[in-house]
Amino acid sequence: MRYLAALPLALCLAAVIPIAAPPNALAQQGPAATGVPAGPGGADPMIFRAPPIDPTTFILSYNKMTGTMPDFRPVAEQSTAVRNASAFDKADVLTREIARLEGLFASFDPHRTYSLRLVTNIRQYDAARQGYPTGLDPEAFIPMQDPVNHRPFGLQFRNLDDISFLPMGDTGTARNFAQRHRLSTQYDIAGEALLELAYRLVEAPPAIGADRTIVRADILAARLITRNGQPIWEFGPTAAARSVPQPSQAPGTVPVLKAADVQGLRIGMPRAEAAGITSRDYPQRDPTERLGGSGRWFRGTQMQGVRVPMCGLDAGLTGNGTYSAAMAVLTGEGNGRAVVADESEACLGFDIGTPMKPADSVTRVTSGQRLAGHTPDAVRQALIGKYGTPTYTREGGKVLQWIGRDPTRPGSDPVAIVAQIEPRQGGGVVLAVEAAVYVDPRPRQAPTPTTPTAPRL
Repeated sequence: MRYLAALPLALCLAAVIPIAAPPNALAQQGPAATGVPAGPGGADPMIFRAPPIDPTTFILSYNKMTGTMPDFRPVAEQSTAVRNASAFDKADVLTREIARLEGLFASFDPHRTYSLRLVTNIRQYDAARQGYPTGLDPEAFIPMQDPVNHRPFGLQFRNLDDISFLPMGDTGTARNFAQRHRLSTQYDIAGEALLELAYRLVEAPPAIGADRTIVRADILAARLITRNGQPIWEFGPTAAARSVPQPSQAPGTVPVLKAADVQGLRIGMPRAEAAGITSRDYPQRDPTERLGGSGRWFRGTQMQGVRVPMCGLDAGLTGNGTYSAAMAVLTGEGNGRAVVADESEACLGFDIGTPMKPADSVTRVTSGQRLAGHTPDAVRQALIGKYGTPTYTREGGKVLQWIGRDPTRPGSDPVAIVAQIEPRQGGGVVLAVEAAVYVDPRPRQAPTPTTPTAPRL
């Protein structure tokens, strides 16, 4: 599970400026939670005085966005009312306190406004773009933790692009800006600044690793200031500040993808139909016997004995011979890379079940292509055009990941699709795309018994 834990913290998150947390998360509701008033030339400075988010508020918001009910018993047991209750009244007081917390949770607004202050860098002047990049990494997250069970989370921003660049317009303006704020004109990092953010939580996308769950937020306003509070740059209200929060899916649901097939193959497809599609465009089949009719088909391959050329995502050693390479790359359990055998132009294949769970339909699809004359950016845009906005992007856009339901199979299990783009020396790319059944790694919520029941003996 190394993927999320290893994300580059380009926001200098270790240098978060501590701000006091509100004492009672459920009680912190009010006018500060709504709207983003704009002042002359930028956001109203009062928005940066919104309270910071504390771990309890963060977890309550996560549960609200995912449609799950938190376990309030540990919180209620620590309340003053329960701790001060007598042995005769403690059970009744605990019941009332849990009910009170559940009532507050029902009216809790997960999309209120919070503030955050980080240390960040202003990178060196970009003459081609005529401005200063901030170097903010969209893959970065802020570590968070459930205060009760210590489960790790990460806070990530969806619209960092809105504050990733300081446009100057011309070289003269940039030079004056550098002199005014004492920026370096030679080193890669021109200077350091404090980044103040006002944001609201928006969505909790499907998890891809049990080690950390991501919650995403929209930045509403941002500004750069010096350590003594002097203004450097005012980004003003973002587009998200002028709209109603729009999560990508309803609470507790998995989004529907634009498409969920890989070259016509999809999870759940009957074996005969899948074999017909692959053999039509890929005349060479690997000669080895595979479980239940699984196979790999190749184009431009010269078979050598029974040696099977590799195809698609090579997940490395996962400790599980039947583990999907797509899920291994998703969770970081394998050293995923795009693979097409040297003697092969392209490949396409599928698996039918596993040794422990036979099936009569496709459970995994894998593909690989050598694409001469294509750039990584062009291939990336083609993938986004087919599948939609990725659920996760990492390694600087080399790996794209989608989690959602097949639009052609309503009610089917969610699918995980991973695409890896490997630039080739001399031009072109190797593209590997794999699809597999998605399994949510997050712990399932146990049902809360409403009335005690006697054991059956």
